[in-house]
Amino acid sequence: MGKSIINNVFLAFVLFLCVFSLKTVSAESCDYKYRAEAAKVAKNVTASYEIKQNDSGGSYVAITVYNVVDDIYVSYSTTGGSTHDSPRNIFKYDVNESGTYVINDFDNDNVKKYTFKVYSMNPECKNLLRSFTLTKPKYNKYSELTECSYYEVEDYLYCQKWITTNFNMSEAAVVERINEQRKKYKQSVTTVCISCEQDAEYYRWLEKFNKIKKYVIIGLSIGIVADIVVIILLFRKIKEDSII
Repeated sequence: MGKSIINNVFLAFVLFLCVFSLKTVSAESCDYKYRAEAAKVAKNVTASYEIKQNDSGGSYVAITVYNVVDDIYVSYSTTGGSTHDSPRNIFKYDVNESGTYVINDFDNDNVKKYTFKVYSMNPECKNLLRSFTLTKPKYNKYSELTECSYYEVEDYLYCQKWITTNFNMSEAAVVERINEQRKKYKQSVTTVCISCEQDAEYYRWLEKFNKIKKYVIIGLSIGIVADIVVIILLFRKIKEDSII
């Protein structure tokens, strides 16, 4: 009985030393150097979005997360729209063969803000390493208006197909803004054309002046040559007369 108690005490002591050693090693693995390296790795985590089409011709937003590696994981959540999603985690084993993780968002009616938070996989280093956001656009139904079919407003905010801003105004107000933009564009083009016509008139005058100057120079050159010839002939005449 006494021997069994001694063995149990010894076993408990060994387990205590193992646990203490593990904690010490873990604590030492979260020093300043480790945190600096983890922060550098976390800085490489980025995200971007792309508008894609499915097989049926419908559109959706594909959000790609880059550089999720072994030492970190990414937690993301969304705000905006009718619902707020709970945080979800992305680990290294979740990424695809190209080294990225893709989130397909089929909510085309709402602008959403994705919040990404990067953490270390080390349980002793639970502090947030990096946080960033990405705004997912929504489809702009006003882009289908007839007023948006004109080239002068194809890049105008209210006519863009995908937008990250909510228009808190009626359709009539949007149409009015679009028509105002078309009017401003036409006025600017008219102003530019008047300026171009003035420049063209100036260059026509300059071309005519250069032609006249050219003829004058040619005429003067011929006159000078003629004078020189006359002078030479006179000198010869005088010389011949003097010899006689």
